[in-house]
Amino acid sequence: MADVVFSLTGQRRGAPPDAKPVTVTWTDGALSGDDDAVKWLELLAQEFEGRTIRPFVGPMTTTDHLSSPYSAYMLMRSIFQRVPQPTLTGALPEIDIPPGAVS
Repeated sequence: MADVVFSLTGQRRGAPPDAKPVTVTWTDGALSGDDDAVKWLELLAQEFEGRTIRPFVGPMTTTDHLSSPYSAYMLMRSIFQRVPQPTLTGALPEIDIPPGAVS
């Protein structure tokens, strides 16, 4: 997987209603963007180390969660408020569905 880049922009959980939106970007396993949000995600990934993250699509991870775009996306979504939903820019890689699989 090369050159996979996506970003989420929105209000962080716990931020006051008048806080400006923040952006976090995932680029081939590296996070960038709002410093506090990136630190929060890195700590969250450490807390989940050794525990399974099962994305709706894509492979599950048990370690090194931020190296997987699917697990990183799930962690990223968890730090943003649900309403309004964060905006996704870019896309996660498409998953090849094996023949006979239910999609």
